[in-house]
Amino acid sequence: MDLKTYRVAALATEHTELRGNVSLRLQHAIIGLCSEAGEVAEYITLDEYDDIALAAECGDLLWYINLALDSQGMTFDDLDDVTLAVEDIFDALALVSFESSKLADILKKALFYRNRPVDPDKLRAHLSNLMALVRLILTRIGLTVEDVAQANVDKLMARYAK
Repeated sequence: MDLKTYRVAALATEHTELRGNVSLRLQHAIIGLCSEAGEVAEYITLDEYDDIALAAECGDLLWYINLALDSQGMTFDDLDDVTLAVEDIFDALALVSFESSKLADILKKALFYRNRPVDPDKLRAHLSNLMALVRLILTRIGLTVEDVAQANVDKLMARYAK
């Protein structure tokens, strides 16, 4: 099949209307997680990276994880305690993108496919994995989640507080 024929045939299968009801806050959280995951993935390409800048990106991931959880009536305490067998920090950085793409898939299916509501167990599992990766990355650069959470709030308050 040539690409002109493919284009027409493939686009005929597109759903152009929203078919699901997903809170705007969860949509914001998942889009934000995907965006931040892309920023974190940039560190994979660097021979050396700035720990402070990477920690700031992890702080942004925390913000969106928190938003996703809150949008579903959950907190960090509702996440599963996940231990990932990841030795290399660059593998952890790559897995952040993988987990975020899984969240994007959950959102896509809930918005555009019939009768595909957000599965809270899948959502919690991927958020749990993301949180474990954030902890692992921060541990590798000698920081705690609590330190990064405080730095993130300080940055946001300075930038956005009224």
